Amino acid sequence: MSSSPGRRGRADSAGAVRDFCEQRGPRYLGFIAVSSGMGGAATAETASRATIQELEKRLDPVGFESANAFDDTADKALWSAFHAVNAHIYHLEKTSEEKAGMGAVLSCALIGGGKAHIAHVGNCHAYLITRRGMKQVITHEHTVAGDMVARGEISVEEAFGHEQSTVITRAIGYEPRIEIDIMTTPIGGGDALLMCTDSLTAHVERDEIEAAILAVSDTQAACEALVETAIERGSQRGVTAVAWRMPELLSSRGRIRSRGAGAPRKIMGLPIWFAVLLVAIVIAAGFGVGWGVGMAGRRNSGHTSTSSKTSPSRSNPRSTPSAPVQPVTSLVPGDLARVNLSGKSVSVALKDAPNGNPAGDVHDGWEVKVVSGPHSDTSGNKWYVVDVTDSRLTGPALSGYIGAEFLQHL
Repeated sequence: MSSSPGRRGRADSAGAVRDFCEQRGPRYLGFIAVSSGMGGAATAETASRATIQELEKRLDPVGFESANAFDDTADKALWSAFHAVNAHIYHLEKTSEEKAGMGAVLSCALIGGGKAHIAHVGNCHAYLITRRGMKQVITHEHTVAGDMVARGEISVEEAFGHEQSTVITRAIGYEPRIEIDIMTTPIGGGDALLMCTDSLTAHVERDEIEAAILAVSDTQAACEALVETAIERGSQRGVTAVAWRMPELLSSRGRIRSRGAGAPRKIMGLPIWFAVLLVAIVIAAGFGVGWGVGMAGRRNSGHTSTSSKTSPSRSNPRSTPSAPVQPVTSLVPGDLARVNLSGKSVSVALKDAPNGNPAGDVHDGWEVKVVSGPHSDTSGNKWYVVDVTDSRLTGPALSGYIGAEFLQHL
């Protein structure tokens, strides 16, 4: 994590990163959060610090019974923690004249079980960066310009530098209740998750962020380089960047594989070389017996059998008819849905914005998880932001906008 007060000398942003990978039996592997305060110089600094401190307290790993419990309850824990933080900042703002106008934007990720669970309010940015480069921009800016992009009224390029690009539409502490974006994205070994304030992205391009993360394995050094670049290029406001990289040595469930340092690996108490040799002997013996039995069978049948020209039909999980589903009416974030193309096409492209550029294809029958929506474009068509959760997806994680007419409730 790296943070700088900016050229005005105001430490109005803060962040935190916690790595639990080296702990024995961790509930989850990583925690990162970033916040930027609003209000006067003193109140903005207080808001960002208090927001991060309260959030860390609410999301302590001991609050989860186990790693399995984390998988099931991480989204709910984030939702509850953000509401608690909002209530805390709202109370401070309402009960102290010195803190009048105080508020903050906040983004946070909990990582475990091969997934990053993310909660977001405001205009901080979150990026998932794999070895092949930047996979996705995870968060949506809660600004007037950002909301216009979501509705399809302007493009992402037009939003950059827009006169309404810094007018916040959601913030911590301004209202007694807050709307929160909750989303989940797969994260694999070696992948990095970076969160930063908008004061960084105002001066550093996405390809530069990607290059900094890919250039070094040390995420701390990468964050320092990015923050230093933003300050050198003239950021007046405080700049904060936090990043966390998933360890390479992972199980299929995203857990850290335990292995004693320097200790020879064993299987069932046997040295691994001996266990491998024993398995090879057993396989060879089984092959010999099976070959002998097969030859005896051929002799007994007088070699009269011929290969069938047709093979028995096998069930194909990809073509198994899906269970009946109800037509979509009103999906909400967190709902699971199925892509329904009604036989009109074999695939449809997700978009990077309503009616925007293709972000990747999804196929009929694929399962997705709703991240946000519905959003309306200029023609009144409804769109949802979804994460593809279907097991048939190969390659990196995929998310984007899809028309509501292509979705059905599970």
